[in-house]
Amino acid sequence: MGARRSFADWWRGPRWRRRREGFQRWRSGVNWKGWGSGLAAGIGIATLLFTGCSTYFQAEVAKDQLDQSREKAKRDEQDQASRVAFWMDMDNSPSSPHPIKIHILNRSPDPVAGVLLVVSAYLRIGVNAPAHSLIFGSPTIGPCAELVFKAAEFQVTDALKGGLDKWKGKRLNDLPAWFPTSLAFIDRNGKKWVRDKNGLSRLWNQLEFPPEGFIGAKEPPQVIKAATCESTEQ
Repeated sequence: MGARRSFADWWRGPRWRRRREGFQRWRSGVNWKGWGSGLAAGIGIATLLFTGCSTYFQAEVAKDQLDQSREKAKRDEQDQASRVAFWMDMDNSPSSPHPIKIHILNRSPDPVAGVLLVVSAYLRIGVNAPAHSLIFGSPTIGPCAELVFKAAEFQVTDALKGGLDKWKGKRLNDLPAWFPTSLAFIDRNGKKWVRDKNGLSRLWNQLEFPPEGFIGAKEPPQVIKAATCESTEQ
């Protein structure tokens, strides 16, 4: 057997010398400055992407918080108005197409003012029969109160136009048909509201209800305590 070669002889051998020289040529041919610039650019792009994602999610969170604040402000604004309503009791008899009772309810612990109940009256029955707007006014509804009117006690007190002159002084139940359509009122903050088939809305004023006449009740309503009376204000 030949003599064992030392590690130094092995490392300096022709085979590894060629590999070292090849590695040195590769290393000297690499543009390390360019590699560094490319790496820095890659890190910069990654940083921008991260920052962009972070900014996007922060904007989404801020938008959600803003939406929640707006919803809360809307609920607070509608706090009292959402507790004011009206409805009617019907006979449900084909021979009696008129309401029996009209209810106006205030479930809030504060009064509402400037109450106007708008009624649609019909001088004839038919698909194309026009509706005539009549207004019933109730200055104030007390807190936690429900007003119950007998429909038979409503009468036309003043006719302005629309062929209602001959009905002045007559009961609404003498008309072929009628029913309440909307309720306008002013809340404790002086804001005006209207409730109708579309729900509750703001920006009400009298010009939106050009009346053709007015109605009144020959007897005062029955005033009963609201079954529930509350406020969402904290």
